[in-house]
Amino acid sequence: MARRLLCLWTVAALITMGTTALGQQGRSELRGRVTDDTGGALPGVNVVVTNQDTGTFRELITSGDGSFFAAQLIPGVFTISAELAGFRGFQRTDFAIGVGNTLDIDIVLEIGALEETITVSGEAPLVDLTSAEVGGTVTSQELVELPTLNRSAFAAVALLPGIQFQPSSSLGNDTMIANGQTPNGNTMGVDGATNNDDISGSGAGGQVRVPLESVQEFQVLSNQFDAEFGRVRGAIVNSITKQGTNQFSGALFDYYTSERMTAEDYFVRNEGLTKPETNKTEFGTLFRVDHQMNANNSWAFRTIREVAPQSTSSATGPRR
Repeated sequence: MARRLLCLWTVAALITMGTTALGQQGRSELRGRVTDDTGGALPGVNVVVTNQDTGTFRELITSGDGSFFAAQLIPGVFTISAELAGFRGFQRTDFAIGVGNTLDIDIVLEIGALEETITVSGEAPLVDLTSAEVGGTVTSQELVELPTLNRSAFAAVALLPGIQFQPSSSLGNDTMIANGQTPNGNTMGVDGATNNDDISGSGAGGQVRVPLESVQEFQVLSNQFDAEFGRVRGAIVNSITKQGTNQFSGALFDYYTSERMTAEDYFVRNEGLTKPETNKTEFGTLFRVDHQMNANNSWAFRTIREVAPQSTSSATGPRR
């Protein structure tokens, strides 16, 4: 048993090391500087960044110039707090960081008792001023509530400027056209890792078709990519799955369309032909577990499986 656990931890560590660079694409960053009310830098300040939805947190200590930087954050709604002996505490709540964004928050600490805390909440949404990327995002609420063709996320992504939805006519995933380029010019990612097909690239959409209920957010970059991206002439799609919380939650879907909902055409009714089977079913689920080991390290495991059985088909028309 102990040897098996050791093997699992080793595999997890290797996977984590191997996907560090790719993981930046599906994460967010927060940086800033802590000063006193005269503008002087405050080193040694304890800064805590907490995801309000999941409770995961990151502890940071400001450097000599009062700056701090939190990388590889899973997008969501956050609270940031800062404490230093001899100063009042600071807390800012309810600010969101989208996938792939880098936000700046400067903190000013006032002289006073540490037990006194200044809380800032309900201000205007923060804007990423560090990047010139052109694109947009689609949230989980929009994916679930908007009517989408074939329950495809790409149908919702096409609401963004310069994106055209291209549904698939075969087993392949739906895809999109960006900037007038062919679908092969795009690149797909899930949780920061590549999701392109090994053979057809992104020509048939993502290799893994993630259920709409499991997606937290989509980011689509259509122009002026940062240096971390390359070899793309179309668009870059970053999708992230919902993070696990302290409470068990999930979604299971099953959609079924009966062939009785499609009428027999003229030739079937009058020529004695057999109407082709048109029953359709869609079902699935995604399983994910997140665990925070300490103040600065966490790991996650997710698995998804798709089963798409097909029977022998013919393009010659109705059968006799």
